[in-house]
Amino acid sequence: MHPRTAQFIEHVRRKAEANGIAFNLANSVVVDVGHGIMSSGYYESSAELAVGVAKPERDWLPVLAHEFCHLEQDLAQCSEWCDSDVGNIDSSELLDMWLEGKNFSDRKLLEALHKTKVCELDCERRTVELLKRWKFKGISAARYAQRAGCYMQFHNYILIRRKWYPKGRPPYRCKAVQARMPTNLDGDYAEISPEVVLLFDRYFGYGGAR
Repeated sequence: MHPRTAQFIEHVRRKAEANGIAFNLANSVVVDVGHGIMSSGYYESSAELAVGVAKPERDWLPVLAHEFCHLEQDLAQCSEWCDSDVGNIDSSELLDMWLEGKNFSDRKLLEALHKTKVCELDCERRTVELLKRWKFKGISAARYAQRAGCYMQFHNYILIRRKWYPKGRPPYRCKAVQARMPTNLDGDYAEISPEVVLLFDRYFGYGGAR
């Protein structure tokens, strides 16, 4: 592990402990978010930050930076983090329930998707700035922005396919989509092109309309 990475881990650990938040670097490729969904990492409000680190440092370190920025959103109580409910359900929780098969009105589904994307885009922009400040070895902020663009477009993709990504195939590793993403996060990622949908289909092994 690079010394700069170790310093950052300690920085995250101190911030988490100071605020009563569990910090888990799991010896696994992915972690269980709940609802049967596995992910590279997650942050649960005021409760836990977890990241799977059984893979190369260059793969899990940006995930840790991203989840730490969610923690910072939470501590700052920024509007992107706080304005996340659709009715009395958290927007990301609603999307998870929908992916599991529970149906919601189109209005609620689109509102949940919009609020989730607003929160995630703010977090991604914070992560790019964090990467620029910390200057981790082998981690490019511009390349991260392209990977983040894949993740933002994946939110649009799930509305079409109603599926999460398969284990071991996170959207940010889809090189064909990544190459089409800008090296900044200035856009709003409001729409996904048919071309990107097909590229994700091939990468995930999915297909067929919703």
